[in-house]
Order: sequence, then C-alpha cells, then structure tokens
Amino acid sequence: MLIHSLFPQRRISGRTVLVASLLVGIPVASAQLLSVSPLNNASFEAPVKTDGVQDETITGWTSNSDGSRVENPLTALFSNQFSDNTTNVPDGSQDFVLFRTSTGGLGNAYQAIQGTTGANPIAHILTSDEAAGQTIRVRFRAGRGLLLNTYEDSNMGFTVSLKGGTTFSTHASAAYEKLETTGFGTALNLAKDQWVEVTADFTMPEAPVNGAENLVVAFGLNAANANATSIHLDAVSIELLAAAPALKVTQSGFNAGAFELTVTGFDTNKQYLLKRSAALEQFEPIGTAFTPSGVTAIVTDPSPPASSAFYRVEEAP
Repeated sequence: MLIHSLFPQRRISGRTVLVASLLVGIPVASAQLLSVSPLNNASFEAPVKTDGVQDETITGWTSNSDGSRVENPLTALFSNQFSDNTTNVPDGSQDFVLFRTSTGGLGNAYQAIQGTTGANPIAHILTSDEAAGQTIRVRFRAGRGLLLNTYEDSNMGFTVSLKGGTTFSTHASAAYEKLETTGFGTALNLAKDQWVEVTADFTMPEAPVNGAENLVVAFGLNAANANATSIHLDAVSIELLAAAPALKVTQSGFNAGAFELTVTGFDTNKQYLLKRSAALEQFEPIGTAFTPSGVTAIVTDPSPPASSAFYRVEEAP
C-alpha cells in the first residue's frame, strides 16, 4: 500500500498550527526510465517470404522452431487459414503463428525491450531493474483462420508476459484463450476468419527477481488442449505508460470543528482512505473508502482529536 501523503495537525490555544508537511512514498528504482522503443519487426514482415511460404525464420525475435512459424498466406495454399488474406492480415502480408505440434512442441517467441533512462539516454536493451515499478502496455492482434482444418477449430490457451531474458522469471503476465474460456484465461471468442486487438497493461514489480537480466516481452502457449491447434499474432506494440501523479496536500485547516485537507493528484476511477495516527505508529481509517469528485478534492476528519495527529491518504485495497 502506498503512503501518499502525511500531514500533521495540532491545536494550540484553540487554533491550528501546522507542525510540518511531508510527502512520503515508496522509493521507485525505475524513476529514471524515460521511454521504451518500438519493437523490431513488430508485424513479422521480415524476412519477406514469397506467396504461400511458411517457415521458422524470423527477424528480431527469438522463437522456438518447434511450434512457431511466420507465414505469408497470400495464395490458395492458405485458403483454409484466412480468406482474402491480403486484407485479413492486419498489418502487411505476413503474420506469426504459435501452435502445438503433434509431438507436443509448444510455440513461443520473445524480444528484448529497448529504451532510454536518465542514466543512459541512448536507446539500449533495458534490464528488469531499469523498468521496476513502471507500467508497460502491450498491444497485439490475435486471429483465427477458417474452420477447415484442426489448427483453427480447436481452442488454444496462450500468454503474453514480461520476463527476465535469461532465467525467464515472469514479472507480469496475462492469459488468453482463442475460443471460449475454460478457466485458463480471458476468452477472445474468435470467430472464423477474425482478428481482434488485445491490450494488456503490465506493472513491473518494485524489486524484480533477477533484476539484472534483460527485460523481454514474450508470447507462449500453455496448451492443455488437443494437438494441432494454433493462434495467429500480428501488429505487436509496446508503450510506456505515464506514472500516476503523486498525491499532495496543498492546504489544510479546521472548518467548524472538522479538520480538512485539500489533496490533489486523485484518480477518479479509484477509491481512497483517509487515515489518522497519534504518533506515526498505527494509522486507522477515518470512515469508509471514498471516490474523489475530481483530481483535487477535500477530505475531512469530522472529529479530530484535541491533541496532535498525523494524517495520510492512500489507495483503498
């Protein structure tokens, strides 16, 4: 739980004296992360393959050749995958397919994330530590071919993750299923010959396991489904989301016996708690969680103690 604002108040001879003002937060090791770079070969267009070709050669990504391939489905050879593929492949003429082989091979692919930091403003492969505490958005297109072969008409579970690039420790992950949900992940409910755009926001841990390892974005199968089933992927992008502004007390004082704090930095889509402590030891909530009316709002202790007290505002669990 983040402690966003700490503000003491004290009554002296019937009037308010603000003893101190202090903004407190958990240190974020990644505060200097400035940007993430676009992925290399994000739409799997390199190397260029001739019409109807599918193989495991791919630029910019590391993949498992047993269960992964890039395809150019322009010709009748792929008429059972996507009809009129020049328009149905979302970006360009090639897409990437993860599949489970008849021998049990599970496709996967990953790419190191590059970016800049305050300490190193030149684009470089980021470590997990450099991205600690930051939120990275991953967007991609997921597709399903026609129902004319078993690669397309069976369900498929797959994940997209942020991982360490050596031990592949998972820092954050989201699970999906091509068709209906079986309890593994979010159901995409893909119809035949359909693509959907998927967005996943991943917040890195404050102290990533094996944080010195390169940070990678990874796609992989977790298929407890039948053999010979697949998921098509295309148009992958990543984005560094701006950190939420820190809460800050801008004004405080008594109003008809109640103690009020004017706080800015609220997110109106979240709930918060006002808490109080007599001696910076145990903070107790004052009332129930509230949803702020705006970015700046007044929070109130209707019955402040006669002696000094400390306050903090934090996100509700």
